[in-house]
This record gives sequence, structure tokens and C-alpha cells, in this order.
Amino acid sequence: MQYKGKEGDYMELEFDVKVTPSAMYDYLLHHTYSGMSGIIGTVFGVFLIMAFLATKYPIYLIAGIVVIGYLPAALWLKAHQQVSMTPAFKEPLHYHMTDKGISVSQGENEEQQSWESCYKAVFIPLGQQLPFFLVRILERMWRH
Repeated sequence: MQYKGKEGDYMELEFDVKVTPSAMYDYLLHHTYSGMSGIIGTVFGVFLIMAFLATKYPIYLIAGIVVIGYLPAALWLKAHQQVSMTPAFKEPLHYHMTDKGISVSQGENEEQQSWESCYKAVFIPLGQQLPFFLVRILERMWRH
């Protein structure tokens, strides 16, 4: 929605975010496979499968499948555990954004942060397309 204020036009946006295991899994996959460990693991698994195709030794195929399949399976388990064990993920987070900054509330807790003190905002276009706004305010909120 757009509102008219004394200083001119500005934007205001409010929305709720509920972190689900599926959204957390997408987030973990993105961060794992955009880093070196995920890439190296996948390349190593592919080399093992290529070694199977060249030699026909089934151990290479089994090892390649395990190496490629382990990380996604482990991340899936971690996502479910993290969402179920983190109190901040039990209820939705309510975001209120204005031209001055962002306010995040959950239950009776509310934190505010100006845009100048935010250090990164990321949109992850995976799965449910859940926006993750990485700001210091959320780190403080999740620690409580």
C-alpha cells in the first residue's frame, strides 16, 4: 500500500512469515550447494559414478549414490529438527516495513531496526519462495 505523508510518498508493507520444514530445507539446500562443500561432494559423487561406468565395479556406483544422496537427506532431517526444536519457528513472524526501517514481532516480542543498520536482505527463489531477511534484529529475536 502506498500512503501520503508529510515528507512525500512512501511505501508500507506488512506480511507474516511462517517457517516450515520445507522452506527451511530449501534455505539449507541453497546455502549448502552454493558453497564449496556441496559442490565438491556432488562432483566427487559424479566421479564415482563415472568410475563405475568405466570399470563396472558396483562399489563405485554404491559409493557415488551414497555421496550424492547423503547431504540432501541429512539436510532434510536437519530442517525438520531445526523447525521443530526452535521456539521462534512455532508462531509466524509479523514483518512491518516502512521507508524508515523494519519491525518484526512475534507474540508479545517486537524489535525494530532502521534500514541503515541492516546488513543484508536475501530472496531465495526456491520451493515456496520464502523471503529470508537477514538482519541483526532477527538474530537477537531468535536468541531469546
